[in-house]
Amino acid sequence: ETSKGMFFGRAITYALSYPAIPAVITVVIVAALIFYKFDIGFKAASQVIEVPDAPPLQNIDEIIDDWLKSHDYSAVKLRDKINLFLNDESQTELNLSHHGLKSLPNIFHLPQFKRLQKLGLSGNKLTTLPDGLKNLTEIKELNLQYNKLTTLPDWIGNFIELTKLNLGSNKLTTLPVRCKNFIERLQLNFSFNQSTIPPFGIGRLTKLEELNLRSNKLTFLPADIGNLAQLVKLDLSSNKLTSLPYGFKNFTQLITLDLGFNQLTKIPNWIGNFTLLTKLNL
Repeated sequence: ETSKGMFFGRAITYALSYPAIPAVITVVIVAALIFYKFDIGFKAASQVIEVPDAPPLQNIDEIIDDWLKSHDYSAVKLRDKINLFLNDESQTELNLSHHGLKSLPNIFHLPQFKRLQKLGLSGNKLTTLPDGLKNLTEIKELNLQYNKLTTLPDWIGNFIELTKLNLGSNKLTTLPVRCKNFIERLQLNFSFNQSTIPPFGIGRLTKLEELNLRSNKLTFLPADIGNLAQLVKLDLSSNKLTSLPYGFKNFTQLITLDLGFNQLTKIPNWIGNFTLLTKLNL
């Protein structure tokens, strides 16, 4: 293509330099050059605007069908629950608990889930949470009890509207740093995680009102647990605690305190300052 362009360029220059050459020949050469350049430009433009057909988006029903292949025994119930939520704009809850789920369908990016406020996933076999769940920014209650989670994704801290977070009976030992972003009064269940140390970062959750650390293997409580001054209900039963940290004295709002089935030999005098207590189990 380049050599052709050079040829036509030289030809037109030569023709214009010699008036003796008939004008009609010059016109023919100019026309040929214009056509050549137009043809090249058209081809280039065609190459630029030529876009291959995009693959069709997978139908939502197909996504659910593929996901349900490994859950045949409860496929009908699961499909009905999901379809009810997707098709009924008044629905703000979705309960997928106790189905033995090892995974979740790739549907949580759909705009309908923006209205989801309560999600039940307890009694399954989840080992991780899919990134699709991070779109549930309006979620207020999340139940993940009785799964096989070992870690939580950092984006769970973006659920700033949470008021109830149930993480009981998993294999967790820590909480993501972003959990400090929770701004609502929160109830946290961290029981039966078989953790030998308190969940790292627990002191950051200054909005906690209810905390359940029952039936772990805790031998101590961190000093920063005293930051949880808004606690009204605290369950530390069935652990291996031998003493209570000094920061414990900040829990003056406590109404219920369960310290049963530990290895405590002495209760600090300042526990008498908990004047709001109506239930104390030692």
